[in-house]
Amino acid sequence: MGVSIKLLSFIFFLSHFTHPVFGYSYEVEFSIPKTFKPIPEGTVKVFFNLIEGSDVNADPEIEFWFENESLKHRKGNSMRSNMYESWINNVIEKKLKIKTELHLGSEFEHTRFVGPDGKMVDPFVPTFDIMKVKNFSA
Repeated sequence: MGVSIKLLSFIFFLSHFTHPVFGYSYEVEFSIPKTFKPIPEGTVKVFFNLIEGSDVNADPEIEFWFENESLKHRKGNSMRSNMYESWINNVIEKKLKIKTELHLGSEFEHTRFVGPDGKMVDPFVPTFDIMKVKNFSA
């Protein structure tokens, strides 16, 4: 049984090109908003080239690649169509894991977390690190 992931996407036109073939370049930024946290924690950029062939009645060829990857995918060639959402989800999960482990975050994100006592809590410092600091000062 597969898990259905609802993606939010924004499409940005980058350019058109004429050499060596005619086509258009787009950037699509995907995120997975949640009902309890509608502002997504991470996004994935996917770059697309729509390449038009000499036959005007034929569908354009589509190639795409994920940010920071050199492997270019083509529809039906290097990735099954049922893998798109899971690939995007995996990239977002990896980014969030790195963000948590490296304690990355913006000042805005930092000021949005409040503890039970009403004081700001740093969401990017794991609890065990806080406990080490408390024990160290003792």
